[in-house]
Amino acid sequence: MKSLAVFLIALSLCAPVMAADKPSLDSCCATNELLPPIRLEAGGEPIDTGKCIGHSGPLLIDVDQDGALDLLVGDFSGHLHFFKNGGAEKSAAYAAGRLLEADGEPIKIKNW
Repeated sequence: MKSLAVFLIALSLCAPVMAADKPSLDSCCATNELLPPIRLEAGGEPIDTGKCIGHSGPLLIDVDQDGALDLLVGDFSGHLHFFKNGGAEKSAAYAAGRLLEADGEPIKIKNW
């Protein structure tokens, strides 16, 4: 759990640029320089939680226990969007998002 917290802090300090033609996360953190912001993509499209208002809450976690950190994004309406990482830890490749479900229904967490 401690390594996940360190990784999330590193991501907040350095943009998670994973493309080969751009600086890596390691080189960014080594110089303490921030990279310009980028939009993460999933399924070839920018990640967007849709018409949900408010700020989204991202979390990197290995949901399916395949060794790659997947992306979970909670939105203001209480839904959890799941983006499966089909890549590796340092070269993420997120699939198009879907809502997490339990018993065939989208999970919705009350936030008030």
